Amino acid sequence: MYIRQGQTEEFFKIRRFYHDLTDRMQNAAYPPGWIKDVYPSPAMLRQALQKGELFLAPQGERALAAMIVNDQCTDGYQQAAWPSQAPPQETLTIHALGVDPRLQGRGLGKQMTAYGIGLAKAKGAKALRLDVLAGNTPALRLYPSMGFIYVGKIQLFYQNTGRCDFLLFELPL
Repeated sequence: MYIRQGQTEEFFKIRRFYHDLTDRMQNAAYPPGWIKDVYPSPAMLRQALQKGELFLAPQGERALAAMIVNDQCTDGYQQAAWPSQAPPQETLTIHALGVDPRLQGRGLGKQMTAYGIGLAKAKGAKALRLDVLAGNTPALRLYPSMGFIYVGKIQLFYQNTGRCDFLLFELPL
């Protein structure tokens, strides 16, 4: 699978990808809890595109998978006992990693995560972090299989989910 940095002119393609994913996952066994234009928000997508932080697996005029990798984290990450003990400014975080539901189970999530790991290493980050909505069984299998360490459960607030349980993971680099 080919993965590359998204371009600002692809905003509507990427937004459509997240809308389609949200629609298709509403009744799935492990819905992401995302709400169209709330998470990821148009502002989040535009900012990530402008900063070169959004990555996608394109296929023609559509995206098969997408994610954001940057140095931003949500409030609450500071409470965690991260294994690397790296300060936030020396870490990167994966956000909004999504795979077209019709293609799930084919290794695209793993490839996207591996790409994120490569980005973090190339940027000299000391760790790559992420959070997973409690109950997201596929993600809870994926990240440990790639060397991520389970850090703990924490309540985080996101506009799309409200305050609920998330599981934190870190890959020391």
